Amino acid sequence: MASRLPETTTEAIQCGPVPKLRKWRHLPTHKLSRGERVCRFIESYLLVPEGTLLGQKIKLEPFQEAWILAVYDNPAGTSRAYLSIARKNSKTATIACLLLAHIVGPEAYQNGRIVSGARSRKQAAEVFNYSAKMIMMSPELSKLARIVPSAKMIVGLARNVEYQASSAEAKSAHGGSPVLAILDEVGQIKGPTDDFVEAIETSQGAYDGKAMLFAISTQAATDNDLFSRWIDDAETSKDPRIVSHIYRQERSRTAGGKTFAKDLGSPIWRASYVTKLVRANTVDKWRAILASMDGGIQTFLGVNLSRCYPIAYPRGSWPTGDAFDGAGGITGIDSNRKVISVQGFPPGFKLSEGDIIQVGTTDLHWVQSDAVANVSGVFPTLEVRPHLWPSVAPGTAVSVKRPHCIMSIDPDSVSSQTDLSTGMGSISFDAWEAR
Repeated sequence: MASRLPETTTEAIQCGPVPKLRKWRHLPTHKLSRGERVCRFIESYLLVPEGTLLGQKIKLEPFQEAWILAVYDNPAGTSRAYLSIARKNSKTATIACLLLAHIVGPEAYQNGRIVSGARSRKQAAEVFNYSAKMIMMSPELSKLARIVPSAKMIVGLARNVEYQASSAEAKSAHGGSPVLAILDEVGQIKGPTDDFVEAIETSQGAYDGKAMLFAISTQAATDNDLFSRWIDDAETSKDPRIVSHIYRQERSRTAGGKTFAKDLGSPIWRASYVTKLVRANTVDKWRAILASMDGGIQTFLGVNLSRCYPIAYPRGSWPTGDAFDGAGGITGIDSNRKVISVQGFPPGFKLSEGDIIQVGTTDLHWVQSDAVANVSGVFPTLEVRPHLWPSVAPGTAVSVKRPHCIMSIDPDSVSSQTDLSTGMGSISFDAWEAR
């Protein structure tokens, strides 16, 4: 049975087929489409190699799943595919997952060559390192690949697939003929042409229409820049062999005429929860609690357990002791809806880049740069992401104590593990922000 695409994904499809979402996670492998096999490989074999979700299985977000299905299940065959997403949407992880599907996964092409192209050596190294860490964390994949750190290279042993990370800075894209090229941050290219990208495009000619070029990036700065032109050409031509999903910034007006913005795409906040080891009857209790969520219809208040308090005060030990309850209020909002002024904090109170604040009753926002309250306890300018929702106005409360948002569980993510020798077990599930 097919599922409906999220509205944001439907709006993002500028070119290429509209993917069909099936409940592929419950189907046997022989009944999966090509795109579904790629998705299953990613979720079955790849683990998060760093960060707060370290060691957990990758769970594709709806926008990633839709794009992968559109690319690999395209009836016309895909030659080029573009994915434009906002920052902090797992761009590096997406690229690494796709690379591994072609190196050691279902898309491995005998004696094939694969490249990822970045603007700088640092960007190229990030993609390579992320991919290599994923391999090293998997006992199965470690047997199927050889990592060569000095050359930023990974070799898929089963089909002799060679992957290399290249960069425009190192001018390292001029050799070989890649069957797959993934370009990272093409949106950073200024102007309509680029020698590094042109060299990669030219080198793919040996595969007689079987080669694919992916560009995964944030948006370009101007309409005349290379990535903007690619996107516009795809939207105009409607070439069936091009897949283009563009999660733009939506600008709308409130009833009062003010402009606000939000990034279209997957929900901003996602969480993965795992209980500590508990007795079997407690696991059953958790199963009952999760069942009461009615498959995601009911909601709960989700807290980021690694950011219950600001970085400067990890245990909520405020500089003024218990007199401060962790709450202040907005006194001003910039017209761009991403810079606010806040009062009601102790003088000298510190907020750090990466802190999470709660605005109103359930809106969560990342603090974008370090800030210190002045002698009046005011933060004159505090930049946050995502943009403020239109209902937020001066006077809205701001809290730094256990900030939370409304979430609903992903019913397909609920799983449990039990050690029969001890009778102890744990239960885990994923959740998404609900609005």
